[in-house]
Amino acid sequence: MIGHCRSRLTSYKVPNAIHVVSEIPRTGSGKVQRFKLRQILERESTMQSCWNEWPDRA
Repeated sequence: MIGHCRSRLTSYKVPNAIHVVSEIPRTGSGKVQRFKLRQILERESTMQSCWNEWPDRA
């Protein structure tokens, strides 16, 4: 996906990362709740860092 963006967009418009969520949180009037998206991203990054620090069980 990022490779596709690189081939079609200028460098400053290419995203650094793409995060897929199952549902976009919205208010009653349909606006995106960006603070909840940030919370989801923080939770994912915390889980990922914990996973990366997990010792190998080989």
